[in-house]
Amino acid sequence: MTWPTKTDFVDGDVLTATQVNNIGTNLNIFDPTSATSGQVPVANGAGSAAWGSVPSGVAVMTPSAVSVTGGSATINANGSVSFTSVTTRLNLDGVFTSAYANYLIAWYCQIGTTAGGQALRFRAGGVESSAGYTYQALTVDSTTVAGQRVTGTTIVPFGFGGTTGTTTRNCGTITLFGPQQAEQTTGRSSTQSGYNTFTFAEYAWNHSPDTSYDGFAWLVNGLGGGDITGLITVYGLAD
Repeated sequence: MTWPTKTDFVDGDVLTATQVNNIGTNLNIFDPTSATSGQVPVANGAGSAAWGSVPSGVAVMTPSAVSVTGGSATINANGSVSFTSVTTRLNLDGVFTSAYANYLIAWYCQIGTTAGGQALRFRAGGVESSAGYTYQALTVDSTTVAGQRVTGTTIVPFGFGGTTGTTTRNCGTITLFGPQQAEQTTGRSSTQSGYNTFTFAEYAWNHSPDTSYDGFAWLVNGLGGGDITGLITVYGLAD
């Protein structure tokens, strides 16, 4: 329909019934009783809008499956994963999708009997990739600072193992760039552990195969085995 402009709408002009009926459509007037809590008008890409949710920059990625070697693991209602007394590995599948390019992983664990660095391998369709990992590490313990570079190895560290004992929490974050894309995957991880004997470490790493992955394996104490109990959550980051 053609709307009168300021220059041609004069006193005495009358809108037709069709024009009046079209006002609600053209101005996207919504019935507030049809919205649910937290919804706002969201454009649908076709020149109009509807009630919808505010897009979030961060989304919890609920695994399609989890499995362990030794111990147990549970997918929680909010998408995080709790695990208890895992001795060898914790597998999270279906957490990387085409919806997100980059991811943040937050984790913590308490170590029961054996201390050692925690490590990661990528998985695609439940199959682990065990080659092509390169990393640079920086570890700080009191006044001692040490660096290390390892190339072409079978695993990549993401967490310093720390002190044994059920009251000591070891924790950290992992940032992944492009694990679901068919190209090299890069990452950064930060970890801390201990109580009075406090230690922290930073890792930067690369995985060279041009492969698309949907999950990863947490390898307890690298491949050395141990006993860990804790929580891990994977977040997709909006581009």
